[in-house]
Amino acid sequence: LTGRLTWTPSADQVIDLEAGFGRERYIPYLEPGEADTPTTIERTSVSLRHVGEWDFGTSTVTGFMENAENKHTITDRLGDVLGNSITVRSYTLDGKLAMPLDYFWTDGLTIGSEFRYEELDDPENLGKANTVTGTSGSPQTDNWTAALFAENKLDIIETVHLTTGLRYDYHDMFGSHLSPRAYITWDVTPDLTFKTGWAQAFKAPDLRQLNPNWVQTSRGRGCGAVGGPCEMVGNPDLKPETSNSFEGGLFYENSAGLQAGLNYFFNEIEDKITSARVASLITAGGTKYVQQINVDRARSQGLEGNFSIPLHDTLTWTNSFTWLFESKNLETNLPLSADPEMSVHTELVWQARENLSFTLSGDYYGKQVDYVTTPETLIAQNVEPYAVANISTRYSFNENVD
Repeated sequence: LTGRLTWTPSADQVIDLEAGFGRERYIPYLEPGEADTPTTIERTSVSLRHVGEWDFGTSTVTGFMENAENKHTITDRLGDVLGNSITVRSYTLDGKLAMPLDYFWTDGLTIGSEFRYEELDDPENLGKANTVTGTSGSPQTDNWTAALFAENKLDIIETVHLTTGLRYDYHDMFGSHLSPRAYITWDVTPDLTFKTGWAQAFKAPDLRQLNPNWVQTSRGRGCGAVGGPCEMVGNPDLKPETSNSFEGGLFYENSAGLQAGLNYFFNEIEDKITSARVASLITAGGTKYVQQINVDRARSQGLEGNFSIPLHDTLTWTNSFTWLFESKNLETNLPLSADPEMSVHTELVWQARENLSFTLSGDYYGKQVDYVTTPETLIAQNVEPYAVANISTRYSFNENVD
């Protein structure tokens, strides 16, 4: 349930107050003799936004708060109750000012800032005894981040547009970081556009990844080559990820509704955060575990494409694909993650009547492979290609009910 109250004290001032609440309940599959442990997830959010139109530009200021609770009985290995919920609270305040400028060139400057505070109370995964470290730690943790950013959109000539940006991030554990970016758009013809750009990025580990006492139990693929069951644990020595990304491509769209595009992307990452893929991670007591680590250098590159054509006034065929032809740890030359080498989406939409439509779609996911190396052996886990098909319909009874 979500509600929004909008107040317009004048033609150029808007204030929005929005609140939302959601509840999901899960009843687990039970083995014979297991006790019923239903889980209820509740999310409550509130936001207040002001948008102002001024002589010098448009300002937007938003405050947002969310409280999320995962309610279920939490016990330790001896069956003692540790708590009845996992709670995450986040508070965000951000603002930006967009100003159109017209000096030597026509351009538009946007400046802004962001502040975020997050706290976690997790007696199940932070407060429970950790076999790897031998400690239980505190179930509470928090962090805060702040950022300043500026972006300028510049029309060099009528058909060439340059967007530049600079972002300053501050993290309460990792300090300051600057991330520049630049993007060029060239309208080659009215129907054909060339786009290319480069950006740096900064990504800090989250609250769980950094905590030495964070632990979750996995019985499946989360264990990697260690094999389930295992414990997945945090690492206080993690460093933030930084990356350089480049992309470039051609995009076509004509008045008849035909759309097509092909884009090449290249990402090189320093200190990539991932799970250790070493089969010998076993404690002296025999507990298998997987730990979050930094990969010194990693690289991914590939192609993205899309194609959409109206086959008839009422029939549209849309396609997209991603071909990931490199994704590897540059230290070991082994695959970086279990992403599929190829994924394809195709969709056919028939607008039978103005208020009735049918959609038939399919998704294909190519082979996924995840390698693990030890001095003694090389282990490969494979997920074979698979496909999913969907059919759906939409009927509009009136302008208010679908």
